[in-house]
Amino acid sequence: MKPKSSKPIYNITTIFFDAGGVLVEDYVDRKVMDLARKYNKSPEQMLILRRQLRLLADLGHISDQEFWIKILQAVGVKAVVEDCRIDLYEKAITGSIEIAKRLKQKGYCLAILSNDTKESSEVRRINYNFDQIFDELIYSYQLGLIKPDPEIFKVALKRLNAHPKQSLLIDDRIENIESSRNLGINSILFTHIDLLVEKLKVFGINLD
Repeated sequence: MKPKSSKPIYNITTIFFDAGGVLVEDYVDRKVMDLARKYNKSPEQMLILRRQLRLLADLGHISDQEFWIKILQAVGVKAVVEDCRIDLYEKAITGSIEIAKRLKQKGYCLAILSNDTKESSEVRRINYNFDQIFDELIYSYQLGLIKPDPEIFKVALKRLNAHPKQSLLIDDRIENIESSRNLGINSILFTHIDLLVEKLKVFGINLD
């Protein structure tokens, strides 16, 4: 008789949350589409420009405002102040921040690990009191590194003095999940809240 296979035992102590797409809605594509409609420009062209220019913003090479100015400039539009506003687009994903708060209460070490600009991350920090929930706020613009670059995960682990096998990443991008797993970090691909709760249980994390 073959021995029964035992489930892996996890001892998660540190949890990394992506921000846009996990804690709050990733608004950039939606805002790009709104601007394309406003100025009657090609959404396809502007989304291509978004991918090229957002990388520079997330790496800290240009500001969030410069990103919106440049993307409109590239299609022949001079941006006005309203075009650069991001606060109107900020919206929490229902249930995500509440889960983070619950995990904090249970004693887990929490960090945000996100590709983001200085301006966007600051709006989110203030709006959602991230300083009160997370032990560390680690952003791409600060480091000049962007997920899925393995180096950003190494920096995050070192900053929290965390072991990969005792760490968990929650992210909505498969390329980030794959990169973190290659370093031995446990990972959950975020799609919606109910599934996140179930996947946390797999790692021995119960929110009850």
